[in-house]
Amino acid sequence: MSRANPNKHKQKEAVLLKGGSAQTFRGMLAYVQNHSPSIVVFENVDTMDDRGDATSNLDILLAEMSNRGYENQVIMSDAAMKAAGSALMEFGERSISSMFATVRAVMSSCVRTPCCATEIFLPSDHAFAVSDLEIRQKKQEKRRELQAKSGPTAQTWMDSHMSFARSLKFRWGEAVPRELKENEWYQTLTEREQDALRLAKIQSQSLLFRDVSQAVGRVNSPTLDSITGVHVLPTILPKMQLWYEKQSRIWLGCEAMICQGYPVLPLLATYEAVKRPQAWTATEVLMQELAGNAMALPVVLAILQSMFVSFSWAPAAAEATTAHTLRRAVSQEDVLQALSALAQVSDRADAPRARNAPTSLEERIRKRAKQRHEAKGGQFQDAADALPSGCTGQMLVRLTENRCVQLCSGLERKGRRLFDLLHQEIQKAEASRKLP
Repeated sequence: MSRANPNKHKQKEAVLLKGGSAQTFRGMLAYVQNHSPSIVVFENVDTMDDRGDATSNLDILLAEMSNRGYENQVIMSDAAMKAAGSALMEFGERSISSMFATVRAVMSSCVRTPCCATEIFLPSDHAFAVSDLEIRQKKQEKRRELQAKSGPTAQTWMDSHMSFARSLKFRWGEAVPRELKENEWYQTLTEREQDALRLAKIQSQSLLFRDVSQAVGRVNSPTLDSITGVHVLPTILPKMQLWYEKQSRIWLGCEAMICQGYPVLPLLATYEAVKRPQAWTATEVLMQELAGNAMALPVVLAILQSMFVSFSWAPAAAEATTAHTLRRAVSQEDVLQALSALAQVSDRADAPRARNAPTSLEERIRKRAKQRHEAKGGQFQDAADALPSGCTGQMLVRLTENRCVQLCSGLERKGRRLFDLLHQEIQKAEASRKLP
């Protein structure tokens, strides 16, 4: 939903990309409008703004779903505490205290204090860090060559940076400090990211982590938990560029995966050991995208929690009772209509007789032939009396071969007629009941 709540500095830019967040959100609303599902579970990571006039993606979602006649149940979980439970807001009068108690027990069982964020970072001289720095330097050279060919472009971020520097009582445009200017990782950043990092340092020098991919006013984010004394990283996003002050570098994609709880280092070790073409390349950019879109344990538990409060859980005794009294797919009225249609195409108008024990093919053929002769007023003579012993069945089949062909053709015509009548009866029933 990032495009549903756009940045005010990018209002002039048209949204032309396919598969963007706003397009996905509009597609979801169109699906809900057309199909009207009973329950909609929506998961989204959003930055909470304490300002009274702030409008978040959550407000947009609740407004859109309320316009479509849905009641909303908002559930928030603290990812830093591995899905620590939080106060739940209840919409409407529902007797769901037992459900909340069950969910609270499930969520509380997963609460644990995480490790400090500084423990997940690899050494600055690690092979992954050195390789990623080389890739960033090559991309920076290509970016400069492209800018030299295309000429200067309009910079829309300068006004906001100048305003932010003015609020800090800092003169924007001053020389960059030497230790920052000579940093190889700093040189791989874009011009906007470099200026945002510099202003963020002036705003607060004690922070360890700064996300330079954000707007200049949101780069700094306090990470130190005063209760536990550990650093807790902000929400991981796909395009996140987290600057680690202790090593003065941008974090790696594999470090983002570790932060989400995925043991990616053994996987990468196996990946490097295999000496054959791979179906995919484990780049730092790809791992950053995966980490930003990954569903960590808190997200999964939040979805389970929303499902708990949305369904009506019946007692075990009631479930056992209803299991034996399931509703029939075909009602009794449908059966009566089908029987009436069968009566119209049957040769005999009397009620169906009780089903007898199955007989042999010979007895059924003789019985059918006798009924045909009696119906025509003729005298039926049993052919079995005139046949020699041991060949009764064979001769009966020869004598009635032509008659069987006639019977099959007649049954085919009656079957077609029966199908047409049943189809008409079903259409009448659907029209009277207005079935979906």
